[in-house]
Amino acid sequence: MSSHENNKQDGALRIFEALSGVDEELLDKCESATRVSEQSKVIPFWKYGKAMVACVCILLAGGLLFAMPRISQKSANDADCARPEHAYDSVLDESTGSVSMQESVKDACTEAVTEEDFAEETADFDGAENKEMMQESDYSDGLMVDSATGCVKDLRVELKEEQARDVDVLGEYLPMRLPAGYRFESASAGEEDDSESVEDLVVLWCRGLDDFRWKVKRVDVSEVVCVDITETEKYDVHLYEIPYAETVPEEYRQVFDAPVFREEDVSLAIIKMRMKTIRDAGDTDTPRGNFSVLFEEGILVEFSGRATAQEVLNAFDSLLR
Repeated sequence: MSSHENNKQDGALRIFEALSGVDEELLDKCESATRVSEQSKVIPFWKYGKAMVACVCILLAGGLLFAMPRISQKSANDADCARPEHAYDSVLDESTGSVSMQESVKDACTEAVTEEDFAEETADFDGAENKEMMQESDYSDGLMVDSATGCVKDLRVELKEEQARDVDVLGEYLPMRLPAGYRFESASAGEEDDSESVEDLVVLWCRGLDDFRWKVKRVDVSEVVCVDITETEKYDVHLYEIPYAETVPEEYRQVFDAPVFREEDVSLAIIKMRMKTIRDAGDTDTPRGNFSVLFEEGILVEFSGRATAQEVLNAFDSLLR
């Protein structure tokens, strides 16, 4: 064995002998310090940065996907409100985020109001032809929604004064005598859905700023509540000041706004209690008022307008019934 190898062995033996003499408690402390040092190492951010960025991107993408259908739907709704004629043009498909045309809805509404329907409603009625067409047409007191198509249709029919007076039964309750100076303005007829007979007539006469409105309709007598004429506090407009909403007791207000009198109770004194002169700048001083009269045959006449009490009484006395 060479001298060099002997020297290496001797060095190793000396190191081993030196270590064997070290206190065991000191070795334990060194081992503990090594473990603490390894645990306290800082993990560089760059090792996990890519994963964290990917998580943030996923969260942002999810939020956008959740919000986009609602934003698109709101935009579509705003556009539809601004353009009513295109209300049924399109709706948002939430499953795909695309817009699909709803042609079936548009087609239903288009077919519901055909040129034939329009011509029938706006035709100029005349004589016997008028009565025949009125029985074939649909009327109501206003607009009606077709349950089959969901489309709105105006079922009232405009009439001339002579045509309104020719309507069976109801025409007989239109006044033949009007206050001086009044001229015919408009008339319309209507009926309830699925009914062949005219349900009501509304006629308006005007004289400058004054108007005289007369409505005749069929009613169930048992369902109409008439006012007791001895309870004048419920209908006499001269007992209260305008605005009536502040001066009329709440328990009388519903009757006071539109009292209904029996035919036999109508008199000049009663009508005077419902007519009152209201002086407004730039307006006429013609007395104005409103009330209804119930006839035994189930006909209700509603009057509202401007005239003297005597002129209103003359109008009721001139009925041809």
